[in-house]
Amino acid sequence: MEDVRANRREARELIQRVTRLPIENFELMQRNKGSAFGESLSGMLNQENIILALQAAELIKRYPESFTSSEYFAVAFALSQSSIRDNVPFLFENAITRAKNYNDYNVSTRAYAAYLFAQGDVAEGRRFYEMALSVWNKFPEKNPFVIHSIDLVTLMYWSNAELSINNPSKAADLIGRAKDCLTKLSPGPITESLARQIADVEGRIEQIKD
Repeated sequence: MEDVRANRREARELIQRVTRLPIENFELMQRNKGSAFGESLSGMLNQENIILALQAAELIKRYPESFTSSEYFAVAFALSQSSIRDNVPFLFENAITRAKNYNDYNVSTRAYAAYLFAQGDVAEGRRFYEMALSVWNKFPEKNPFVIHSIDLVTLMYWSNAELSINNPSKAADLIGRAKDCLTKLSPGPITESLARQIADVEGRIEQIKD
């Protein structure tokens, strides 16, 4: 048991750093816009992120039952942003199967779907987006605002994925379904923000069609 605890402590320290590095990288680039020095430091942070994520993945694989969905997701997402494919499916799939609430399940499933699209596995990517839309079968929710707003975001992400493979027709169909979700939301800042995001995707769909 002590080996398991020690392994988990070491992995959690790496995961915390992996989670923090993208924020540090963003702040660095904001402070050094257009600077070769800033780009160089950013590249170093990206490299550090990959190394730490790989180390965390190896620790997770030693005692896979001792880690949570969010911990699997943090490492999966970090590696999915690099060119390294090793362990990414294993990590995402565990993040999904170990999810204990709709948020962990949905975030992991959508991110894995996006990753699959980026790898050219469009059919599997679509399957995981469909799984994200079916989240309420696994984690029932009574709040209609939560249901429709989360489905809206899933549909919007999926629409963007279709745009990434130059499929504006499918993207338009999905954003139409997202707009239907929007009509079911009560007015407020969140609804207004989602409406602007939908409009942005619609604009990009029209650009591709033209």
